[in-house]
Amino acid sequence: MYDENQPRRPACDSRGGEWVSTPGNRASRSSNSHKPATREKQALADKSERYVAAMLNGDRTADNLPMDTVVKFGGKTYGVEVKTIMDNDNSKITMHKESLERKLKWAHSNRASLHTVVVDVRHGEPKMFYRHGVGSFRLHTLTPVNDGNHLRQLMGMK
Repeated sequence: MYDENQPRRPACDSRGGEWVSTPGNRASRSSNSHKPATREKQALADKSERYVAAMLNGDRTADNLPMDTVVKFGGKTYGVEVKTIMDNDNSKITMHKESLERKLKWAHSNRASLHTVVVDVRHGEPKMFYRHGVGSFRLHTLTPVNDGNHLRQLMGMK
């Protein structure tokens, strides 16, 4: 929301004139963009996880484990985090610090590589995207996935 009294960066700054984000504004934006979970959303996310696990011939893990899917292939272990974008206004996924730490610890103890698959269902036909590693990402930084063979290739399973 526009507020002419909101502080701006000084003109001598390389980003001069940009709005300065204050903690209150950031928290407010975060609160305003929060989309509560529903049973329907959870069912759709579960469907995405099952689909990706089947596509990779992987094992879907139980809730509250660090990874959504674990794949064993060629003597290697692959941990896959599946995120589903349903009603987000902005095209990004977020991974909290604690979740990231759990996933990294799991990968280290299982000698596994980590991967993120995003299923975007906002515009009808689901579209998949891939990124090596885990974290918070904007959709435009991920690679579009054509099919299961393409995903396995991107993950280094071919």
